[in-house]
Amino acid sequence: MTIQTDGPSLEAVPDDARITLSYLNATESADYIAVMDVLEASINDLSPAQVTAALAAAGRYLPADVVENRLESLRDWRAITGTQDTSRILRHSDLLLRNRRYALTQAGRQVH
Repeated sequence: MTIQTDGPSLEAVPDDARITLSYLNATESADYIAVMDVLEASINDLSPAQVTAALAAAGRYLPADVVENRLESLRDWRAITGTQDTSRILRHSDLLLRNRRYALTQAGRQVH
């Protein structure tokens, strides 16, 4: 366990696979579960735009920036991985953009 000391509380934050459970207790858990459903149904890594489109096709309309934020939170919680999509890099400046493709981690797959 890691103890965070930079805030008003000394809440214990797990530094193992238990952190993956965080999305189930988040305020926006329905969004996170829907995103996890999309990623679990895919055999390929998906871009944020593809996740947004799949959510809309399933009847869950979320703005693209919200989907990207949900994906990054899931990545921080180790439920998914985000790898750089090198197929779209044409210039050095493209490396600086958040240009990721996402997939479930083993822990994320087990929790979901």
